[in-house]
Amino acid sequence: MIRKATLDDIPQLARTEMASFVSHHFPIDEDSFYELLLDPFQIILVYEDAQNGVIGHLLAEILDDQMRMNVDSIAVLPDQRGKGIGKSLMHTAFNYARQNNIPILTLETPENDPLLRGFYQSLGLSVTGRQDDFYGDGSACLMLKMIFIWLLLIFLPFPAQAADTFILQQPIACTLGQSCWLVNYPDHDPQGGKAADFTCGSLTYDGHDGSDFAVRDLVAMETGVVVTAAAAGTVLRIRDGAPDQMPDAAEISTLMKEKKGCGNGIVLDHGEGWQTLYCHMKNGSLRVKQGQTVKTGDVLGLVGHSGIAEFPHLHFTVLKNGEIQDPFSGSTIDTPCQESPSQSPLWEEALTYQSVSIAAAGFLPSPPEVTLLRIDAAEKAELAREETTTLSLWGQFYGVVAGDIIELEIIDPDDRIIAKHTLQQEKTRARQYYWIGKSFEGHSARPGDYTGLITL
Repeated sequence: MIRKATLDDIPQLARTEMASFVSHHFPIDEDSFYELLLDPFQIILVYEDAQNGVIGHLLAEILDDQMRMNVDSIAVLPDQRGKGIGKSLMHTAFNYARQNNIPILTLETPENDPLLRGFYQSLGLSVTGRQDDFYGDGSACLMLKMIFIWLLLIFLPFPAQAADTFILQQPIACTLGQSCWLVNYPDHDPQGGKAADFTCGSLTYDGHDGSDFAVRDLVAMETGVVVTAAAAGTVLRIRDGAPDQMPDAAEISTLMKEKKGCGNGIVLDHGEGWQTLYCHMKNGSLRVKQGQTVKTGDVLGLVGHSGIAEFPHLHFTVLKNGEIQDPFSGSTIDTPCQESPSQSPLWEEALTYQSVSIAAAGFLPSPPEVTLLRIDAAEKAELAREETTTLSLWGQFYGVVAGDIIELEIIDPDDRIIAKHTLQQEKTRARQYYWIGKSFEGHSARPGDYTGLITL
């Protein structure tokens, strides 16, 4: 287990420190650990084994007016290495930063230790600089950083209280599986580079902290899909004015630095420690003001494409006393996933879990352009025969995973298969397009009803 260190841990902390760093570091002695434990800006996490006691620890310091957490060192007894203890300590540090609204985590690592640098980069940290003679022996270090994306927004602290059952309504006015789709859930896997939703399925990604409700395309977004209050409460924070667009790499970097990945958003306070967060809303659509009281189902605004968003959707996060909750399991995201979940969801009416969806499909008289389908994926019921010398069948999927087999077939009015293609998905993706075409070699297509069959 991992927990915060206490004064009783000092002898074992010093033992682990000495065994880990005697050759290339200045080990911390018992007196220094005592001073660190009394410092409110120092964080010491310990990894405790039932048989061996404390066998590893992580030291960190809160800096820059609580805007940055710097990991000073990780120590693990030599005979306990290779068991993932360091990775577990780092993920606990990530969670501590998130839960305490610390947006930046940094650390330094020796430049001449590529394995250690690779370990930190595998957890999501990026190299941001270099410093000569950092350790006082002429050797340089590399500086690494991770930025946690939040709304703007400092969540107010609440005292822990016993709360009545907290019930949520669907926060978007649409029909799941028809006009909107649940495409990502909160990530329950603490390991960096891995992810699992509450069913141990793949509808999430590493570090995802909310539920994503996607709409079909930009036309649907511009038509207007309403975002509603999932529960009664008070508007705690709002932000509007961010454009609806697909950000490029430079824009994503800027949004991350400015902690505006959420785009236009709202935080509602529901009392007794409960809060809900609504992200990526449409520019200029917010219908509430800070301090306003709202009822369950009241209109907050519209689904948009602001902030860091690959497609138009509502990102919805639930928190209790600053800890991220999964409304589908009724537990924190630190709770391991279950293939047959037994927890109690927070939804008033159950929201169906569907591992993969064909959200849209249709025929076109030419090869489809994915850029245009992202704008308008509406099905065309009829095509002009004289314009159809090539017939293309396309489909828009949510939830495809690496290894899925997709088969597309075009069947003519005589029930003959005139085009068929089978492919294997190479990479797990939230949204994916597939298509197959049939050329009539300069002639117009025969009149009649054509059938498109898409099988996963």
